[in-house]
Amino acid sequence: MIVFKQLFSLLPALILMLVGFISFLFMSFKKNLNLIKNLNILGFILSLLSLFLVYRSVPIKIGEILFINFFSIVYLGVLLLIGLCSCILFLTNKKRYIQNPENFFLLINLAIIGAMFAIISNNMIIMFIGIELMSLPMLALSGYFVNEKKSVESSLKYLILSTISSCFLLFGISLIYCISGNFNFFHFNELSIFSSYDVDRIVLFAWCFILTGFGIKIAIFPFHSWISNIYEGISFSSLLFFSTIIKIVSFIILINFFIFFPKNNLHNLFFLIQILSFFSILLGNILALFEKNIRKLLAYSSIAYFGSLLISVVTLFDNKFALESFGINIVNYVLSSVIFIGILNYISTIDNNHYHNGFEFYKGLFWRNPILSILMTISIFSFAGIPFTIGFFGKFFLFLLIIEQKFYFLGISFLLGSVLSMYYYLRIVVNMFINEPMINKKNLLIKKKISNNWIFTFFGFLMIILSMSILFFGINLNFLINLFSI
Repeated sequence: MIVFKQLFSLLPALILMLVGFISFLFMSFKKNLNLIKNLNILGFILSLLSLFLVYRSVPIKIGEILFINFFSIVYLGVLLLIGLCSCILFLTNKKRYIQNPENFFLLINLAIIGAMFAIISNNMIIMFIGIELMSLPMLALSGYFVNEKKSVESSLKYLILSTISSCFLLFGISLIYCISGNFNFFHFNELSIFSSYDVDRIVLFAWCFILTGFGIKIAIFPFHSWISNIYEGISFSSLLFFSTIIKIVSFIILINFFIFFPKNNLHNLFFLIQILSFFSILLGNILALFEKNIRKLLAYSSIAYFGSLLISVVTLFDNKFALESFGINIVNYVLSSVIFIGILNYISTIDNNHYHNGFEFYKGLFWRNPILSILMTISIFSFAGIPFTIGFFGKFFLFLLIIEQKFYFLGISFLLGSVLSMYYYLRIVVNMFINEPMINKKNLLIKKKISNNWIFTFFGFLMIILSMSILFFGINLNFLINLFSI
């Protein structure tokens, strides 16, 4: 039986569920974009604030299926922040959503609820349901521009990948259940009782399926084939959601699995993950190096970025900095992505011909919109790991993990990848600072249509605050270190 304290600890999710229900009722009778928009944004803000109340009651078990601890609270906050930012980005480009723009907010709401339950699940079935609840709204979001061919293609490819991923996950979960007889994470330790040559092989086999399922969702090597097409066809406000939420949730579930799983069953698996990390870092950076489409560059760089985060996962048991390193890099990725994608989204509002997807479109941007260019440069510097940004500490912590664990072959790929990423990230910055006489005719749109009034909007306020956060954490990292020292 669930007591009030346990129910109260679900307050952030309950607020979003109530907001989603009320939004659905309003949409059934009379669609009112302003009402639904304000309701959902308020819901995300209240849900974020409620985390401070829930924090006092953790760690807490809710039956045998949910478990909330400080680790969960921190990442629930990250998910809610992304949901809020996605709504704000949508508002800067809502004119492109001709049909039913209200649906966007409801879909974001439902996906965040699914992601929240996936993170706090203590049971493989609840985890799977949470992932599916998160993935289904994403399918609709990926094809929101129904009139555009690439959007439909993106949606179809996401559907296929999501289905394949779910099949692999479900089969891997079934194999573990066949051995342990339990879906609960806390009972994973009992697997060591049944340990034998045959059982260990089946467990490794099951893990390969689970890792494949999450590998497709994270889009690391060798499961990255369609990721660039999906990034190319999806709207920017959905892209922010797609490029962060699914990957963060998948990583956190993987960490939850590894924390509770018997360590002696994971050695071979961790070696396999190191190989995936090695090739993801190299391949993602090499593909991004030759890419001229800014959306595809973001897709390929994400392969390398999340490939490097696998280093934190394989060092979970042997290094106390692993979770801190993971947390700092996730915060860096979220902050940088919101700014970078947010500015691309804003620029795309003046261009219906998709010129903004090419590098040339940004030539000379600094000479027309210096603040916009500077904020974009800060996010790119943080992606690249330039000093005085949070990204620098993210890379520094990963490098420390590599040295302490003596992962020499990973160190080579990480160093080489860092050099390559520096080149293609700085190429965007150089384009923005190129002298005005070299401007291409296409990007004259920027000169004519973008004013500096955006600074005084809620979007501008968000971009400036997040950029300042990147610089602040790039100088003073103590707050984040304390936050992720669990």
